[in-house]
Amino acid sequence: MHLDRYNEILGKGAFKTVYKAFDEVDGIEVAWNQVRNDDVLQSPEDLEKLYSEAHLLKSLKHENIIKFYNSWIDDKKKTVNIITELFTSGSLRQYVSLDCLFPFHYVGWSKYVHLKLSL
Repeated sequence: MHLDRYNEILGKGAFKTVYKAFDEVDGIEVAWNQVRNDDVLQSPEDLEKLYSEAHLLKSLKHENIIKFYNSWIDDKKKTVNIITELFTSGSLRQYVSLDCLFPFHYVGWSKYVHLKLSL
């Protein structure tokens, strides 16, 4: 995977910024999620949890789960970088608020996710 990150910001939250990027090897656009280390890595245990979650996400293969491609820590820039599948049809919040879906507060978050995965 060789990536070219654009300056285009797709979204920004409390802990991460998501950029549009291009995977030159596979010829696809991807989402480059960048998190500041200071926001997520407070201890060696946090780093171990991050590696564990990255390994788990990479192993998940389901049509209703976003594809996880790669992750790494950039010590110079003090960031955690996560490369995922790119969706251009809006944010999760916009998707969930569509009239045809059950809002989280009616069903409960975990039941909602289970419902969507079983489709």
